[in-house]
Amino acid sequence: MRVGDKKVYRYATSEDEVLGKLKELHASEITGTLRLPSGLRLSDWVEQWLALRESTLRPSTVRTYHETLRYVLDLARDQRLDKLTPLTLTKVFAQLQSKNVGACRVYLAHGYLKTSLKYAVELDILVSNPTDRVKKPKWQPTE
Repeated sequence: MRVGDKKVYRYATSEDEVLGKLKELHASEITGTLRLPSGLRLSDWVEQWLALRESTLRPSTVRTYHETLRYVLDLARDQRLDKLTPLTLTKVFAQLQSKNVGACRVYLAHGYLKTSLKYAVELDILVSNPTDRVKKPKWQPTE
């Protein structure tokens, strides 16, 4: 199927499955929820997002965002933004917790990533934010 000047492919094992996928593709094109793959990687998007935010944030805040999101990017750096799923992110946060990254750091990383991906949705880079369906890591501040 062609969308604009790009071909969009869907693969299936049976003719019925192909027809179903084509119907879904056509419906998402009509409703405006179809996004063509951009090839943008998670690490590239986070860098762009931080660059866009630099003018409104203090330098120390930008540094904190970089340091905190580094843990997520170490595990999912090459993940394409359009292929990012709640399952992938759930696994990343579980790995961080198992690697003894502090609970506060994991909690903050989830929040910063959610905010950056929310902005990607606002800019029509993503159709939906996968972190909306990822359980927030637990963290209890000590007094």
